[in-house]
Amino acid sequence: MTVLPSWSPPDPPASAYPGPPGADHGPGPGSFRNLLGAVQPAFPLGHPEFTQRFNVGGLNIVLQPAGCSLEAYLDIARQRLKRKGWSCGAPYRAGVLGFDGWARVVTKKKKLRRPAGEPQLQLYTMVGPYSLTVTVAEAQAGLAQGFGPVRLDPAPPPVVTPVLRLPADISSVEEKLTITQPSERLTALVTPGPASMSTDQFVMTSLGQRQRRTPDIAVGDYQPDVFLGGWPCVRHTFVHGGNLQAAVRSEFWWAGVVADRGIQVSVIGTKSIIDQDEARRLQNLVALIPPG
Repeated sequence: MTVLPSWSPPDPPASAYPGPPGADHGPGPGSFRNLLGAVQPAFPLGHPEFTQRFNVGGLNIVLQPAGCSLEAYLDIARQRLKRKGWSCGAPYRAGVLGFDGWARVVTKKKKLRRPAGEPQLQLYTMVGPYSLTVTVAEAQAGLAQGFGPVRLDPAPPPVVTPVLRLPADISSVEEKLTITQPSERLTALVTPGPASMSTDQFVMTSLGQRQRRTPDIAVGDYQPDVFLGGWPCVRHTFVHGGNLQAAVRSEFWWAGVVADRGIQVSVIGTKSIIDQDEARRLQNLVALIPPG
């Protein structure tokens, strides 16, 4: 993974946001700013798709580049939802996180013996070249109407994803960055709030949660490693299907505590088995964004 040269990892006892007295040491209480961003590949990887996702209570906020108008993006989103079995209501004008936008109610259709899903409210807006999509249960629509405004700032080079500032405390926001290639996908997950455990403890807790969610994975050996410019972490290899000798789908998973936050990074082959070198090449597109 990549770290910007202006922010090298401090010694373990030092502050995660070093700087002179009185300097801005990052977002204060009630102000969230993402920790991770993505850089453009320095090798022939095509054009990866970048998506930033934030969960704030019952709100799910998705930020991604969009090279079209808001109306065109609204239609693209409708087509994607219909392909996945959602029914889309008529759109109407609405304010979205402090910007003008559109909203509509979407409902998961009944399938075979499964009941229909709970209605969801989706809100869409464009901020410069980026689309913002907010999803909330229709029964909790007031959460979206009362949230905002948000702010997007350009990130320091070479990061190409913006800095998103939310009116929320870091202890309430889960952050996720996704980088997608045609045959592989990276997911970086930052847990809400400061981590109150060591890297080894965080890894064991996170691994246990992952195994409970996905009981058919076989887990390879514990491997000490580094990521995010040299921070210590632990790497495991997952094989989906439960058999290390007959891989169905491979996944490389890193976890550690960085800047007092628990971070997990996984790279999975979506269409083929990938090796560690391929996984690390995609992992190198993730960067820490310096505070400020």
